[in-house]
Amino acid sequence: MNPYKQALLAGIDVETVRKQISNLEEASSVISLVKLNAVALRTVNIEEIPEYFRFCQEHGIVLRMMELHPYSVNGQEENYFQNNFISRGELMNVFYRSKF
Repeated sequence: MNPYKQALLAGIDVETVRKQISNLEEASSVISLVKLNAVALRTVNIEEIPEYFRFCQEHGIVLRMMELHPYSVNGQEENYFQNNFISRGELMNVFYRSKF
């Protein structure tokens, strides 16, 4: 997972993201069930989704990919939803193309 992109998405610094990734790796070695939730966004992280799959598979982490839900404040977010929504079917295609 790209820590720079994750930091931008989460609004935190890169070192914090690196620590979170390290914590996930460590937790997966001592806890039987670790889950990672992620929202698939077409213009933001669609190219990284296969890396999410690989990371979680490598560390025995359950990945829960969630769909973006529409919301609106003064109508501005509607375009964001239309530009970034990835359907379950499209997400499955990304998964199958990632050669798992």
